[in-house]
Amino acid sequence: MRLRARAFKRRHTIVAVVIALVVIGGGAGWAARRSSSSGTAAPTLVAATSSTIRDSVTTTGSIEPAHRADVSFAVSGTVISLPVAAGDQVKAGAVLATVSSTSLQSAVTSALANVNATQDQLTARQAAGSSAVQIASTQAQLADVQGKLTDARTALTAASRPRR
Repeated sequence: MRLRARAFKRRHTIVAVVIALVVIGGGAGWAARRSSSSGTAAPTLVAATSSTIRDSVTTTGSIEPAHRADVSFAVSGTVISLPVAAGDQVKAGAVLATVSSTSLQSAVTSALANVNATQDQLTARQAAGSSAVQIASTQAQLADVQGKLTDARTALTAASRPRR
């Protein structure tokens, strides 16, 4: 039994020595790595000078205005004058755009010609003794073209005033 106790003690001693060597070796390795990676750099002295630094930043994304206002106009047409630019601050009542009245004047002239032609057609049908249905249909057409003439004149008048 003594031999077994001695062998048991010897094994424990060997295991303890191996563990101690592993711990000491690991600690030494860690200390060596740490000291080589944390070497302090020597300070570098540079003379101060004055100069311009030019640098740019590139990015992607969306830019949105802080305030936005949608503007609508009473008439459509070709804008011939735009005294303000995107981003300008404007006050209430400021002129924002001027619309060309050329196409609107043409629309008034065309609508007036349609009214005159329909009126002549109605007069001719009444003189020819056309049926009540034909006369009523021509009267409805006359009312329609008269409404279009009124709309065209209103648009021309609105375009003649600067848009605010």
